[in-house]
Amino acid sequence: MSVIGHGVEIVTSSTRPASPFDGMQIYETDTRKMLVYDGASWRPTGNLDIATSSTRPTPTFEGAFLYETDTNKVLVYSGSSWVEVFDIDNTAGIFYRTSGASSGESSSVKINTKPWNMPWGYVTSSYKVGNITNIATGETTALTLSVPEISGRRYKFTWNIYGQKEGSSGTALIRFRRSGALQQYNQEGYPPGDYTQSGVWLRSNNSTSSVSWTLTVQYSGNTLNKIYGDGSSTYIIVEDIGPT
Repeated sequence: MSVIGHGVEIVTSSTRPASPFDGMQIYETDTRKMLVYDGASWRPTGNLDIATSSTRPTPTFEGAFLYETDTNKVLVYSGSSWVEVFDIDNTAGIFYRTSGASSGESSSVKINTKPWNMPWGYVTSSYKVGNITNIATGETTALTLSVPEISGRRYKFTWNIYGQKEGSSGTALIRFRRSGALQQYNQEGYPPGDYTQSGVWLRSNNSTSSVSWTLTVQYSGNTLNKIYGDGSSTYIIVEDIGPT
């Protein structure tokens, strides 16, 4: 056993001091943990421990914190059990409070790591690759993408579709749907040949979930219509433009 500055003893988990005093600090070289003795047991400095859901420690004091590496959850010890406080979405850098919500809040309340009153910018996008040919009458899906919507945020959807209409009669009806429900549509009586149709949809969101958005085309008047997919001309782009 050795001692470094400020009286911190260097040990291993199996060579902890036999007669520690209240407030004594140690560093375990095998676990890489800084621990302090609280008069009854060793606990992590800063009250934060790291474990998995199957190796949770049993602390002796209320208010101890734990981060589970397998579930990405932060928990607090209530004095008798571990209670979940945060669920961390590592891909988006977003924290969700899953317990202790205020009156009127849902059980999953977003706690932001980004400035709430600012636009967050690009969220997701989808670009059509590969043509759809010989389209008859009826609604045909051009693109579908999943959008991780967050309650209290406002989204801008920019879409464009590049297609070909055969025949001099009939129309091309473009629909924009959220979970199947119609949000926006454009109906045009295009002449025969290639056409481009675009739109912008602004949405204020009031729920936290991943939602499916779909861009479709419904032709009438001919059976040899097309939707082009060159990777850049038929697309949906989603941006966060700020709070609602």
